[in-house]
Amino acid sequence: SSGINAEYGGTLTENELVFRKCSVEGVKYASSTDGTLVLEADQTPADLNDRVLKDFMIAMSLCHSVFTTEYQGVLNYEASSPDEKALVEAAAMCGVKFMFSSRNSRKIKLDGHLDRYEFLHILPFDNTRKRMSIILRDPSGKVLLLCKGAESSVLEICETGCIDVTRQHVDDYAAEGLRTLVFAMREISEEDYAKVDELMLDCLNAINDREAKEQLAFKSIEDKLCCIGATGVEDRLQDGVLETISALKEGGVKLWVLTGDKMETAVNISQSCNHFTSSMKLHFLTAR
Repeated sequence: SSGINAEYGGTLTENELVFRKCSVEGVKYASSTDGTLVLEADQTPADLNDRVLKDFMIAMSLCHSVFTTEYQGVLNYEASSPDEKALVEAAAMCGVKFMFSSRNSRKIKLDGHLDRYEFLHILPFDNTRKRMSIILRDPSGKVLLLCKGAESSVLEICETGCIDVTRQHVDDYAAEGLRTLVFAMREISEEDYAKVDELMLDCLNAINDREAKEQLAFKSIEDKLCCIGATGVEDRLQDGVLETISALKEGGVKLWVLTGDKMETAVNISQSCNHFTSSMKLHFLTAR
């Protein structure tokens, strides 16, 4: 017998992600057909002036590696990750527009005026931590750490916030086939920031074992966070996927799908593309 390995993102799916839902301090929101944000429970318009919701959108607008380009007066977002581009665009639709990024600052347009955040450090995503963080000084002078990543890696470093509710909402989104990220943050005192800055500079100047030193430093910095919410984005199936997989199975071809998403997301996608059918008995092998 023959077999095929298929990677989920970009092979079965379009890899063109669209923001669909978010959970902010235990409240579920959804993107309506016209792109506006509504309360999922009753589909009424979200209050975009709500401070909690606005702070979440600010985190979405700032915690990323997206950069901007401008052509004929139109601002465009460029990103290596389609997830990040989708979230930055969603924040812009909700009134928090990412405008500019440089080595020293990031600017967002909020309530009609530009806010400048001093860029201090970035803790880039890696496959060990499965998260990224950015450290900024906000317009009022506070030092903030914003973090986003996989639910399993972010919630484990959170001490406060709606941790259990957010975990449940992430599971709900995954069961709908959405790709999920959890957001968290903490304010860093000036005294603690001096230590963080020293740690980051030590990593930057390290000649030997830099990666190991970075992991230790990142672990101490990304600690005791407050969970502020989660997002769910949709990655639609490519045209013809369902029919193609059905034909391959009828021809006796075995198919393996590889994905880094949550198990619930993988199961939902497998069902929607006819990789799994209702007559199958599913067995799950999971790590504990």
